[in-house]
Order: sequence, then C-alpha cells, then structure tokens
Amino acid sequence: MSKAIMTIIALVLFYGGVVVAAGHALGPVALILVAGRAPEYIPTMILGWCGILALVIALARSRDRSGAAILMLAVALFGLSWLGVVWVSHLRHLTLATSIPFIALAGWLLVRRGRIGAFGGQPAQAQP
Repeated sequence: MSKAIMTIIALVLFYGGVVVAAGHALGPVALILVAGRAPEYIPTMILGWCGILALVIALARSRDRSGAAILMLAVALFGLSWLGVVWVSHLRHLTLATSIPFIALAGWLLVRRGRIGAFGGQPAQAQP
C-alpha cells in the first residue's frame, strides 16, 4: 500500500477516533458522522463529510500537482470539523487529549504542504 493511501487512512482513523462527550454519553466522532441527528452536530458532520470527499478527490488526483492542494483543503476541512467537535464537547479536556494523534498528523501534513508519496512529488532538495 502506498504512503499516500496509508496517510489518508490514518488521518480518517485518527479523526474518527476523537472522543466527544455530549449529551449523556461519550462517543467517537465517527459515530457523530454516521448517526448524529442533533442540530449542533450538523455543521460538524457536513465539514467532516466534505473532508472525506476531498480526501477521495485528492487521492484520485494524486499524480497531479492539484492533489497536494486538495489534500491540504481536506486537512483544513477536518480541522474546522474538529473545532466544531471541541465546541460541542462537554469534556473538552478529554476531547483535546484524544485529539493529539489527529492534530499531530494534520500538522505534519500542513507543514509538508501535502507532499507525501505521490501527492505533488517529493520536496526539492536544498542546493549546497
């Protein structure tokens, strides 16, 4: 499996594994994406699904330069959705603690400007 596909799968799993405390229970963000019906979850769900769609488009366009830009857009959409999750969570410290892998991977992707594996090629080497 290529590095790009594995990174995308890790990003979705790390995002989906963030625990949110809302209502009378704890649950992962993936459950909110699939079964969230409360009005406060709607923006988070829309941004999350748009992020997943952008990841699929980025993977399909991974050989073009636009793939890296679309990947960064997907990370930004996931970041906005994550902010919505933190906003609705009743135990923000727990949500932030379980968000560390997602934040680390999203930050790494933004620092690399989406250049992983086939996405946009390898970074240019510095000339001595």
